[in-house]
Amino acid sequence: MAHQRCLCLLLSLGLLKSDHIIAQTLPKELRSLTDQNTTMGSVLVIEKLNPEQRKFYWQNTTRHPLGYLENSSTIEYLNVVDEMANLAVKMTNPALLKDYKLTVPATLGAHSIRVLQEDRHRINFVFTHPKRPSHALMIWNFKNAGAKITLVREFFNCKVNGVNAVLALAKNNSTTKVVWKLSWWTKGIDYEFYVNDNLKDATHPILSPQEVIALASSLSAEKPTSPANNTLQSPAIR
Repeated sequence: MAHQRCLCLLLSLGLLKSDHIIAQTLPKELRSLTDQNTTMGSVLVIEKLNPEQRKFYWQNTTRHPLGYLENSSTIEYLNVVDEMANLAVKMTNPALLKDYKLTVPATLGAHSIRVLQEDRHRINFVFTHPKRPSHALMIWNFKNAGAKITLVREFFNCKVNGVNAVLALAKNNSTTKVVWKLSWWTKGIDYEFYVNDNLKDATHPILSPQEVIALASSLSAEKPTSPANNTLQSPAIR
């Protein structure tokens, strides 16, 4: 059975798939996902949520006035980059970056790169720096893994090198630590970029959305042939 990964609201929902998804095993809000959608290869894009689906997907999540998503998270989730760093090993083969079409900008200065290979289709790169926030990039070739991605169009709020993306900030009221997550999908590959950050006051993170998007865009060695608009887009109609 292939693993179908549903990336909605930045929450990954693992579903077992044979020839089809058994509707009875799904929450009722997910049973009509195939209504009003666009299929693009291994990606299913839901064009419009009905009110019941919207209530389900937007629970514990709001859209910040600047356009990015804010979602209430667990302390464990806020440690995702640190946990990756603990499990990863130091990268000893610089050619690995080229294999995955990545580049490390000179502006990052001296840094350490660690690698966590989960399986033959999924790999994580963790970047640490003594004076900069740690960040990690997960690359999953879901097409080769025989999986399909389901996306909700109204979650798209920015672009990474011209590709539609979703930017979110995970928070927990018990700490000032936050984690940015930027996700985009292209050529059968799922990219998930995590950046550690902190709140400088009750509501504002130290990094701006544009800084997070720019950092992710700079890591890709594949640049668009025409100038890309990587700025945060206006909030989608809800």
